[in-house]
Amino acid sequence: MSWDFRSEEDVKEYLHNIGIEYRFGCYSEKKPEVCHLLGMYFDVIKKNVEQAKKVYKVNCDTYRWSHSCYKYAYLKDQEKKDEQKDEVINYFEKGCEAGLNRSCYLAGVKVGAKAEQETNFTNASALFNKAIDYMSKACEDDFGQACFNLSSIYFNGIPQIGMARNFQKMFEYSVKGCDRLHLNCCVNAALMAGKGEGTEKNEELAKKYRAKAEELHKDMTEEGLKFEEGLRK
Repeated sequence: MSWDFRSEEDVKEYLHNIGIEYRFGCYSEKKPEVCHLLGMYFDVIKKNVEQAKKVYKVNCDTYRWSHSCYKYAYLKDQEKKDEQKDEVINYFEKGCEAGLNRSCYLAGVKVGAKAEQETNFTNASALFNKAIDYMSKACEDDFGQACFNLSSIYFNGIPQIGMARNFQKMFEYSVKGCDRLHLNCCVNAALMAGKGEGTEKNEELAKKYRAKAEELHKDMTEEGLKFEEGLRK
């Protein structure tokens, strides 16, 4: 059958059929990738967030499908309920363990926020170290923002647990973040190489990271201009 997507009736029928296909693929064929699509169908097309959460949660718990773990945690986090914070962390952690770098990043963010509220030194130390581990995993898996967060942690230290500033680690993660195309990491790597902070002074390296920062900034600016041009058309 050919569909005419200019026809409202054809669009409705097509979307209805897609929902049937996803239900069959998930519930009958037990395909986790289709279960995730069913969750997205409820979430994006049907605007039924509660049903979407149910599908995502079951798909995460049953099949450890990383994107479903992440989406369930993300949607629960949007509810802004304090009593659900541990559940949100748990599902971001599951998404991370299943191999999704942005789930590792948000697990790190959430665990770090929990650590900041902890008054017991031993518990706070364990939580901060856990947050750093998640951030490190995300950074190593090419998530540039996680590298930047780590560089910031080592720049500031964590006085709450007696962790001193570590410019060598800050430079290390700035370089990794720059390699993963994070603009601020490139800027910091250039400044540190130029001043000899956290590394030996090396003007060639400073020029390299400065050039990379300028290239990324130019790309971002051009993309912004293209977006503005598109809005005017």
